[in-house]
Amino acid sequence: MAYAAGRLGADLDAAARLRSGQTMDLDALLAHYFGTADLSGLSAAQLAEGRAALELDFGLEREPGRKFALWVLLEAIGAAPFPAEAFPDHPQLKRAAEDYLSASERLLPDD
Repeated sequence: MAYAAGRLGADLDAAARLRSGQTMDLDALLAHYFGTADLSGLSAAQLAEGRAALELDFGLEREPGRKFALWVLLEAIGAAPFPAEAFPDHPQLKRAAEDYLSASERLLPDD
């Protein structure tokens, strides 16, 4: 029980840092949108709720670096729009997203 309470406190702290704009680290993003850094134990409904909140914030975000970080997280959960759709007015971000996809494809095992 002490571990769970400690983890909850850590997740809340990470979410507070995210909201304050102090960080965009992965644990803070996961805690903010999904309530935990470990998505494996979440139900389909919890995943859908976090995804919806993440997609909303991605659409509203105007700061390029933060928008890219949100896109990377969307990509990690299989929900990212194509780079050309995600960054139509930001050619550098579109290129960075394309490079990210290309690099991540190279990490996949050959079939």
